[in-house]
Amino acid sequence: MPLPGLVDAGRARPGLAVMAVWKAVGTALAVSLLAGPPAQAAEPRPPVGASAIAGAWRVKDSTAIFRIRAHRGAVRVTGSDGPRGERFVVTNIRWDGRVLTGDFLMPSTNWLTHSELVLVRRDVLAGQYADGSPEVWLRTR
Repeated sequence: MPLPGLVDAGRARPGLAVMAVWKAVGTALAVSLLAGPPAQAAEPRPPVGASAIAGAWRVKDSTAIFRIRAHRGAVRVTGSDGPRGERFVVTNIRWDGRVLTGDFLMPSTNWLTHSELVLVRRDVLAGQYADGSPEVWLRTR
């Protein structure tokens, strides 16, 4: 992809490519400087038992609802699409004391998501979808 302002290298004015690169680098540097120093990483929370995430959950900005159960240290998750009641196929569930990991398939649409959700508060699990948008589960009870 040519740099802005360059039609082809044979007809370009000398130095135009260097100016375009400097402008891009300078803009990136300015943005970096405005952002300030990197934030200090928060101390990781100590692991908690599976009972900490047991309960009913709903996905923010969605009609999906889930039930998380703790049984003998293991986690079991079931879920459905609220209004239609269609059940998710839930596989590969794991709770390491900090992160709930699993795969969720909606059979009618073949929609599959892999979730890695961190318990950020007693009533909030948060992560990101593959496209980078936030995935937030809120405890309902």
